[in-house]
Amino acid sequence: MKKSALKEFIRSQIITELNIEDETKALEDYETKLDAVIKKKEEAGLTEEEGPTKTDIKKTQGLAKTKEELARVEKEMKSVAKKWSKAKGEEKEKLLNTLKNKTQIKKELVKLLDRV
Repeated sequence: MKKSALKEFIRSQIITELNIEDETKALEDYETKLDAVIKKKEEAGLTEEEGPTKTDIKKTQGLAKTKEELARVEKEMKSVAKKWSKAKGEEKEKLLNTLKNKTQIKKELVKLLDRV
């Protein structure tokens, strides 16, 4: 082997070793920081959750049903309002009472959705 080739080979080996040591040190630093973060989370009482709990799923399902009910009530209110605008006399009063009842139901549904 020529002297220059040997010199280049030794140089590349040294550089490779130094890079491995740098990477090892960086990995150790990262692990130390990660351990510190995990320790702080435990001290704060935070835990890792794998997914939604059964309670969360039930809330979501209830929320979806409430949204569907609200949409249905609003649709009914629109159709009753159209009929009310064309109605006269006693029919108009009945439709007005229906709209008032639907408005109360709508407000209750909106309150339920706002709580979440």
